[in-house]
Amino acid sequence: MIRLVDLSQKKILKNRSGDCFCLDATAGNGWDTLFLAKLSGASGLVYSFDLQHDALKKTKKLLVQNSLEKKVELIRSCHSNFDLHVPLEMKRKIQAITFNLGYLPGSDKKVVTQKNTTLSAIEKAYDWLKESGIISVISYVGQPGGLEESKGVSNLVDRKNWRAERFIGNTTAHSPTLYLIRKVNKV
Repeated sequence: MIRLVDLSQKKILKNRSGDCFCLDATAGNGWDTLFLAKLSGASGLVYSFDLQHDALKKTKKLLVQNSLEKKVELIRSCHSNFDLHVPLEMKRKIQAITFNLGYLPGSDKKVVTQKNTTLSAIEKAYDWLKESGIISVISYVGQPGGLEESKGVSNLVDRKNWRAERFIGNTTAHSPTLYLIRKVNKV
Protein backbone atom coordinates (compact mmCIF):
# COMPACT_ATOMS: atom_id res chain seq x y z
CA MET A 1 0.00 0.00 0.00
CA ILE A 2 1.33 3.44 -0.92
CA ARG A 3 1.84 5.97 1.86
CA LEU A 4 -0.40 9.05 1.58
CA VAL A 5 2.61 11.40 1.64
CA ASP A 6 4.12 9.51 -1.30
CA LEU A 7 0.81 9.56 -3.17
CA SER A 8 0.45 13.28 -2.53
CA GLN A 9 3.94 13.97 -3.87
CA LYS A 10 3.34 11.78 -6.91
CA LYS A 11 0.14 13.69 -7.77
CA ILE A 12 1.81 17.08 -7.20
CA LEU A 13 4.75 16.06 -9.41
CA LYS A 14 2.39 14.94 -12.16
CA ASN A 15 0.59 18.30 -11.92
CA ARG A 16 3.79 20.41 -12.09
CA SER A 17 4.37 22.74 -15.01
CA GLY A 18 7.86 24.27 -15.19
CA ASP A 19 9.41 26.36 -12.45
CA CYS A 20 6.80 27.14 -9.83
CA PHE A 21 5.91 28.84 -6.58
CA CYS A 22 4.72 26.62 -3.76
CA LEU A 23 3.52 26.87 -0.19
CA ASP A 24 3.98 24.43 2.68
CA ALA A 25 1.34 25.47 5.20
CA THR A 26 2.66 23.11 7.91
CA ALA A 27 6.46 22.75 7.77
CA GLY A 28 6.69 20.13 10.52
CA ASN A 29 9.90 18.14 10.09
CA GLY A 30 10.49 19.74 6.68
CA TRP A 31 9.90 16.86 4.30
CA ASP A 32 7.12 18.53 2.29
CA THR A 33 9.13 21.77 2.20
CA LEU A 34 12.15 19.86 0.88
CA PHE A 35 10.02 18.13 -1.75
CA LEU A 36 8.52 21.45 -2.88
CA ALA A 37 11.95 23.13 -2.95
CA LYS A 38 13.24 20.43 -5.29
CA LEU A 39 10.08 20.75 -7.39
CA SER A 40 10.14 24.55 -7.68
CA GLY A 41 12.93 24.65 -10.27
CA ALA A 42 15.56 27.30 -10.92
CA SER A 43 13.36 30.38 -10.60
CA GLY A 44 10.66 29.07 -8.24
CA LEU A 45 10.32 29.62 -4.51
CA VAL A 46 8.63 27.94 -1.54
CA TYR A 47 6.96 29.71 1.38
CA SER A 48 7.01 27.41 4.41
CA PHE A 49 4.99 28.07 7.58
CA ASP A 50 4.88 26.70 11.08
CA LEU A 51 4.01 28.10 14.51
CA GLN A 52 6.72 26.11 16.25
CA HIS A 53 10.31 27.29 16.30
CA ASP A 54 11.52 23.66 16.49
CA ALA A 55 9.68 22.80 13.28
CA LEU A 56 11.31 25.66 11.38
CA LYS A 57 14.69 24.76 12.86
CA LYS A 58 14.35 21.13 11.70
CA THR A 59 13.15 22.28 8.28
CA LYS A 60 16.07 24.68 7.87
CA LYS A 61 18.56 21.96 8.84
CA LEU A 62 17.07 19.62 6.22
CA LEU A 63 17.19 22.34 3.56
CA VAL A 64 20.82 23.20 4.38
CA GLN A 65 21.79 19.50 4.19
CA ASN A 66 20.32 19.47 0.68
CA SER A 67 21.71 22.89 -0.36
CA LEU A 68 18.17 24.23 -0.89
CA GLU A 69 17.90 26.83 1.86
CA LYS A 70 17.88 29.68 -0.70
CA LYS A 71 14.80 28.19 -2.39
CA VAL A 72 12.62 28.60 0.73
CA GLU A 73 11.33 31.39 2.92
CA LEU A 74 10.67 30.00 6.40
CA ILE A 75 7.97 31.90 8.26
CA ARG A 76 6.90 31.45 11.87
CA SER A 77 3.16 31.98 11.72
CA CYS A 78 -0.15 30.16 11.74
CA HIS A 79 -1.07 28.73 8.36
CA SER A 80 -4.30 30.75 8.44
CA ASN A 81 -2.19 33.93 8.24
CA PHE A 82 -0.06 32.95 5.26
CA ASP A 83 -1.68 35.71 3.19
CA LEU A 84 -0.15 38.30 5.53
CA HIS A 85 3.36 37.06 4.71
CA VAL A 86 3.33 35.95 1.07
CA PRO A 87 3.67 38.89 -1.36
CA LEU A 88 0.32 39.84 -2.89
CA GLU A 89 1.77 39.46 -6.40
CA MET A 90 1.93 35.70 -5.71
CA LYS A 91 -1.87 35.51 -5.52
CA ARG A 92 -3.13 33.06 -8.16
CA LYS A 93 0.47 32.06 -9.00
CA ILE A 94 0.97 29.28 -6.42
CA GLN A 95 1.24 25.87 -8.14
CA ALA A 96 1.15 23.55 -5.11
CA ILE A 97 0.16 23.90 -1.46
CA THR A 98 0.62 21.20 1.18
CA PHE A 99 -1.04 20.74 4.56
CA ASN A 100 0.07 17.88 6.78
CA LEU A 101 -2.26 18.35 9.73
CA GLY A 102 -1.89 17.38 13.35
CA TYR A 103 1.13 17.72 15.59
CA LEU A 104 4.86 17.84 14.97
CA PRO A 105 6.13 14.25 15.29
CA GLY A 106 8.32 13.88 18.35
CA SER A 107 7.05 17.08 19.96
CA ASP A 108 4.32 18.24 22.34
CA LYS A 109 1.14 16.53 21.12
CA LYS A 110 -0.94 19.29 22.69
CA VAL A 111 0.24 21.69 19.97
CA VAL A 112 -1.89 20.63 17.00
CA THR A 113 -3.54 22.21 14.02
CA GLN A 114 -7.05 23.43 14.74
CA LYS A 115 -10.18 22.95 12.64
CA ASN A 116 -11.09 26.65 12.36
CA THR A 117 -7.63 27.91 11.37
CA THR A 118 -7.13 24.97 9.02
CA LEU A 119 -10.41 25.58 7.19
CA SER A 120 -9.65 29.29 6.93
CA ALA A 121 -6.19 28.51 5.56
CA ILE A 122 -7.48 26.00 3.00
CA GLU A 123 -10.17 28.39 1.78
CA LYS A 124 -7.57 31.16 1.33
CA ALA A 125 -5.14 28.69 -0.25
CA TYR A 126 -7.64 27.82 -2.97
CA ASP A 127 -7.95 31.51 -3.85
CA TRP A 128 -4.14 31.83 -4.04
CA LEU A 129 -3.75 28.83 -6.37
CA LYS A 130 -3.13 29.34 -10.04
CA GLU A 131 -5.48 27.63 -12.49
CA SER A 132 -4.59 23.92 -12.52
CA GLY A 133 -2.90 24.27 -9.12
CA ILE A 134 -3.25 21.61 -6.43
CA ILE A 135 -3.73 21.56 -2.66
CA SER A 136 -2.76 18.44 -0.73
CA VAL A 137 -4.28 18.00 2.73
CA ILE A 138 -3.39 15.00 4.88
CA SER A 139 -5.55 14.77 7.99
CA TYR A 140 -5.06 12.40 10.90
CA VAL A 141 -8.36 11.38 12.48
CA GLY A 142 -6.81 9.37 15.32
CA GLN A 143 -5.51 12.37 17.26
CA PRO A 144 -7.48 14.72 19.52
CA GLY A 145 -9.62 16.96 17.30
CA GLY A 146 -8.43 15.17 14.17
CA LEU A 147 -11.77 13.64 13.25
CA GLU A 148 -13.56 17.00 13.50
CA GLU A 149 -10.79 18.67 11.49
CA SER A 150 -10.99 16.01 8.77
CA LYS A 151 -14.79 16.22 8.60
CA GLY A 152 -14.44 19.99 8.35
CA VAL A 153 -12.11 19.63 5.36
CA SER A 154 -14.50 17.20 3.70
CA ASN A 155 -17.48 19.50 4.30
CA LEU A 156 -15.56 22.51 2.96
CA VAL A 157 -14.63 20.66 -0.23
CA ASP A 158 -18.26 19.56 -0.71
CA ARG A 159 -19.74 22.96 0.14
CA LYS A 160 -17.41 24.75 -2.29
CA ASN A 161 -17.97 22.07 -4.92
CA TRP A 162 -14.23 21.90 -5.51
CA ARG A 163 -12.79 19.23 -7.76
CA ALA A 164 -11.14 16.85 -5.30
CA GLU A 165 -10.02 13.29 -4.76
CA ARG A 166 -10.06 11.53 -1.39
CA PHE A 167 -7.80 8.66 -0.41
CA ILE A 168 -7.93 6.64 2.81
CA GLY A 169 -4.57 5.46 4.18
CA ASN A 170 -5.67 2.02 5.40
CA THR A 171 -8.69 0.15 6.69
CA THR A 172 -8.47 1.11 10.37
CA ALA A 173 -10.95 3.43 12.06
CA HIS A 174 -8.16 5.97 12.64
CA SER A 175 -6.77 5.92 9.11
CA PRO A 176 -5.44 9.23 7.80
CA THR A 177 -7.15 10.81 4.80
CA LEU A 178 -5.59 12.60 1.85
CA TYR A 179 -7.58 15.28 0.07
CA LEU A 180 -6.23 16.47 -3.28
CA ILE A 181 -8.00 19.64 -4.33
CA ARG A 182 -7.49 20.96 -7.85
CA LYS A 183 -8.32 24.43 -9.06
CA VAL A 184 -10.03 24.22 -12.39
CA ASN A 185 -11.72 26.84 -14.50
CA LYS A 186 -15.46 26.48 -13.91
CA VAL A 187 -16.77 27.91 -17.16
